[in-house]
Amino acid sequence: SIAMSQLSDQVLVNISSSTPVIRLMDLAERRVVQKYMGHFQGRFVVRSCFGGPREQFVVSGSEDSQIYIWHRHFGSLLEVIPGHASTVNAVCWPCLTHANSGCSAPVTTWLITAA
Repeated sequence: SIAMSQLSDQVLVNISSSTPVIRLMDLAERRVVQKYMGHFQGRFVVRSCFGGPREQFVVSGSEDSQIYIWHRHFGSLLEVIPGHASTVNAVCWPCLTHANSGCSAPVTTWLITAA
Protein backbone atom coordinates (compact mmCIF):
# COMPACT_ATOMS: atom_id res chain seq x y z
CA SER A 1 0.00 0.00 0.00
CA ILE A 2 1.00 3.65 -0.42
CA ALA A 3 0.19 6.69 1.77
CA MET A 4 1.03 10.29 0.79
CA SER A 5 2.12 12.95 3.31
CA GLN A 6 -0.02 16.10 3.66
CA LEU A 7 2.67 18.13 1.88
CA SER A 8 2.78 15.54 -0.93
CA ASP A 9 6.57 15.43 -0.68
CA GLN A 10 6.94 11.93 0.81
CA VAL A 11 5.14 8.60 0.61
CA LEU A 12 5.00 5.48 2.77
CA VAL A 13 5.32 2.24 0.81
CA ASN A 14 4.49 -1.06 2.55
CA ILE A 15 6.58 -3.95 1.23
CA SER A 16 5.47 -7.49 2.07
CA SER A 17 8.34 -9.98 2.20
CA SER A 18 10.09 -12.41 4.52
CA THR A 19 11.19 -9.30 6.44
CA PRO A 20 8.36 -6.76 6.00
CA VAL A 21 9.41 -3.13 5.77
CA ILE A 22 7.72 0.23 5.36
CA ARG A 23 9.79 2.65 3.32
CA LEU A 24 9.58 6.43 3.53
CA MET A 25 10.32 7.75 0.05
CA ASP A 26 11.24 11.36 -0.68
CA LEU A 27 9.64 12.21 -4.01
CA ALA A 28 11.89 15.16 -4.88
CA GLU A 29 15.11 13.26 -4.11
CA ARG A 30 13.72 9.95 -5.45
CA ARG A 31 15.24 7.93 -2.64
CA VAL A 32 14.39 6.04 0.55
CA VAL A 33 14.97 8.34 3.52
CA GLN A 34 13.83 5.98 6.33
CA LYS A 35 12.76 2.37 6.95
CA TYR A 36 10.39 1.05 9.60
CA MET A 37 10.53 -2.58 10.73
CA GLY A 38 9.10 -4.79 13.45
CA HIS A 39 5.54 -5.32 12.24
CA PHE A 40 4.26 -8.45 10.49
CA GLN A 41 2.96 -8.55 6.91
CA GLY A 42 2.94 -11.45 4.50
CA ARG A 43 -0.48 -12.81 3.67
CA PHE A 44 -2.73 -9.73 3.86
CA VAL A 45 -2.67 -6.11 2.73
CA VAL A 46 -1.62 -3.93 5.68
CA ARG A 47 -1.87 -0.17 5.37
CA SER A 48 0.14 2.55 7.08
CA CYS A 49 -0.33 6.28 7.59
CA PHE A 50 1.32 9.40 8.95
CA GLY A 51 0.09 10.58 12.35
CA GLY A 52 0.45 13.14 15.09
CA PRO A 53 1.24 16.82 15.00
CA ARG A 54 3.22 17.68 11.85
CA GLU A 55 2.91 14.00 10.85
CA GLN A 56 5.85 13.10 13.09
CA PHE A 57 4.76 9.46 13.48
CA VAL A 58 4.35 6.51 11.14
CA VAL A 59 1.52 4.19 12.16
CA SER A 60 0.84 0.73 10.76
CA GLY A 61 -1.41 -2.24 11.24
CA SER A 62 0.09 -5.70 11.45
CA GLU A 63 -0.78 -9.36 10.98
CA ASP A 64 0.05 -10.01 14.65
CA SER A 65 -3.14 -8.09 15.65
CA GLN A 66 -1.29 -5.02 16.92
CA ILE A 67 -0.66 -1.42 15.88
CA TYR A 68 2.91 -0.14 15.53
CA ILE A 69 4.01 3.48 15.93
CA TRP A 70 7.47 4.73 14.87
CA HIS A 71 9.13 8.13 14.97
CA ARG A 72 8.98 9.35 11.37
CA HIS A 73 12.46 10.89 11.14
CA PHE A 74 14.48 8.61 13.42
CA GLY A 75 12.75 5.31 12.55
CA SER A 76 12.64 4.21 16.19
CA LEU A 77 9.74 2.01 17.29
CA LEU A 78 7.86 4.03 19.93
CA GLU A 79 4.80 1.95 20.76
CA VAL A 80 3.08 -1.36 20.06
CA ILE A 81 -0.65 -1.30 20.81
CA PRO A 82 -2.63 -4.55 21.21
CA GLY A 83 -6.37 -4.66 20.71
CA HIS A 84 -7.53 -7.00 17.95
CA ALA A 85 -8.09 -10.73 17.68
CA SER A 86 -6.68 -10.88 14.14
CA THR A 87 -4.88 -8.80 11.49
CA VAL A 88 -5.10 -5.01 11.71
CA ASN A 89 -5.49 -4.14 8.03
CA ALA A 90 -5.70 -0.35 8.18
CA VAL A 91 -5.03 2.57 10.49
CA CYS A 92 -5.93 6.24 10.34
CA TRP A 93 -4.69 9.04 12.59
CA PRO A 94 -6.26 12.44 11.90
CA CYS A 95 -5.28 15.06 14.52
CA LEU A 96 -6.37 13.92 18.00
CA THR A 97 -8.01 10.57 17.33
CA HIS A 98 -6.73 7.27 16.06
CA ALA A 99 -8.85 4.66 14.29
CA ASN A 100 -8.07 1.20 13.01
CA SER A 101 -9.88 -1.74 11.48
CA GLY A 102 -9.32 -5.44 11.08
CA CYS A 103 -11.16 -8.58 10.09
CA SER A 104 -12.18 -9.43 13.66
CA ALA A 105 -14.30 -6.44 14.63
CA PRO A 106 -15.74 -3.10 13.62
CA VAL A 107 -13.62 0.04 13.59
CA THR A 108 -11.93 0.77 16.92
CA THR A 109 -11.08 4.33 17.97
CA TRP A 110 -8.89 5.84 20.70
CA LEU A 111 -8.53 9.38 21.98
CA ILE A 112 -4.86 10.36 22.01
CA THR A 113 -3.87 12.71 24.82
CA ALA A 114 -0.56 14.40 25.57
CA ALA A 115 1.37 12.83 28.45
